[in-house]
Amino acid sequence: MMAMVMTDSDVCGSSRLACESEWTARMRTVPATVARLGSSNPLWGPRVFCAASQRLRRQESARNWLAVGDAALAVDPISGGGVVRALRLAESGAETALAFFENQTAEVIETYEGSHDVMCMDYLRKRAAYYGIERRWPKALFWRRRSPTVAADKSAL
Repeated sequence: MMAMVMTDSDVCGSSRLACESEWTARMRTVPATVARLGSSNPLWGPRVFCAASQRLRRQESARNWLAVGDAALAVDPISGGGVVRALRLAESGAETALAFFENQTAEVIETYEGSHDVMCMDYLRKRAAYYGIERRWPKALFWRRRSPTVAADKSAL
């Protein structure tokens, strides 16, 4: 069994969640988790991974390159669909590269970038909707930071 927590990097750091003893102590304070994990001992300590959403786009249209897969658009794990999206982006990146080499025109790259911009905006709307649905922990910092009113005030990516 695997146990996870999703939080922000500052919370992870200040709460010492990457420290095995702190992680174990905190896991033991959550009744549902204790019931699931029982008396099992961890095989390894906590691992920390960044799950920030990001969109990589060319800044100079004179340079012909593509961001593909997760490099083009990486999404957070809560809103889901990241693996499928990355595979689709990789496929469209390969098709765009082939079209570019056949036609030698940057228009195909601009079309590719434009479609990814639309996809990114769609993702941001869906992410806000997913976060907006959650109402169980209104006082938790993680969810307060993602409330629709806070998200509207910040830069999306």
